[in-house]
Amino acid sequence: MGTPLRVLIVGDSDDDAQLLLRELERRGYEPTWSRLDTAEAMKASLDEETWDVVLAEYSLPRFSGLAALTLLKERGLDVPFIVVSDPVGEEAAVTALQAGAGDYILKDNLTRLAAAVERELREAEARRARKQAEETIRLQGEIVQNMAEGVQLVRSSDGAIVYVNPAVERMFGYDAGELAGKPFSLLLAPGERGSERTADDIMQSLKDRGVWRGEVRKVKKDGTTFWCELNVSTFDHPEYGRVWVSVAENVTERKRAEEALSQLAGQWQDTFDAMQDLVAIIDADHRVVRANAALRQAFLGERVLGTHCYTLLHGTEAPPPNCPATQAFSTGRPARAELREARLADRWLDVFAYPIKDEEGAVRHVVHVARDITEQKRSEEALRERG
Repeated sequence: MGTPLRVLIVGDSDDDAQLLLRELERRGYEPTWSRLDTAEAMKASLDEETWDVVLAEYSLPRFSGLAALTLLKERGLDVPFIVVSDPVGEEAAVTALQAGAGDYILKDNLTRLAAAVERELREAEARRARKQAEETIRLQGEIVQNMAEGVQLVRSSDGAIVYVNPAVERMFGYDAGELAGKPFSLLLAPGERGSERTADDIMQSLKDRGVWRGEVRKVKKDGTTFWCELNVSTFDHPEYGRVWVSVAENVTERKRAEEALSQLAGQWQDTFDAMQDLVAIIDADHRVVRANAALRQAFLGERVLGTHCYTLLHGTEAPPPNCPATQAFSTGRPARAELREARLADRWLDVFAYPIKDEEGAVRHVVHVARDITEQKRSEEALRERG
């Protein structure tokens, strides 16, 4: 079984075409072929078929090899083109090669044909691969140039910036090309440890592990500082050698939001802990997921978080029959009960359970509030005894 080869022959002789095909078969090819001798026929053939190689006569009554080569170029087709012709002079051969033919072979010396075809096929494949690689690089370059995130390349040998995309220039307020050759520590805001120290830490991590991720304070050209999230990796660049490529996103607003949420959470926890009642948030399995200071103090030395509320408060293996939390989970409405707790020195508690629902209305947690009403109960008992 020979190597499949789609051959378009530009010539006016079937006998000459058979000579070419036999030579290719003899060298291990299995040609599928077509012969034509006019420009119109070639245009139609190029529209209908895909060819691996074109073998063309230099001169024909109604067409020519150079005209066929021009048609290929006009179509933007990179198909190996070899002139196979009668002797027409050295000048004609030079003209054909200068026009873009891969080779010029005489009909009376076809021993070079298969080797020439093999070489031209190999070179065409290399050109296609190179073109594809160049297109990939071009596309990647366009993507990087138009990314909203800032991208920069830093030479690992000296920490110098060798490339930044427009987003970096906009982010830091520099003109195009102004950052080239500058140390990347220039963009790190001076902090408690200093920008040089921060840069050293990043560089050491990249040398040790090849990657670095984190949030750092950056500084603009005008001195304004802001927070960036950086993802840095290492690769070998064909021009700059080993480089660090970093993708930076301005996360200043996110950091501000996180700080605000943290402050709110702290304020909420302060309020939570200021309550004198025993307050817990419990999940559907009756486990305590949050507890205020009063509850933690009441059971000092015991594990509170993660413990079943009924085990913590009642010392039981299951909720009591009149458990308000159980009612709140099952009905989705607040529930209340008065309970006397032996584990808390036989004190009376007024227990409230308030459901916390998700967006779909399902109860996910319950706020469990236990208020000590022991003194109230004693006063009521004293009144009854006097009455």
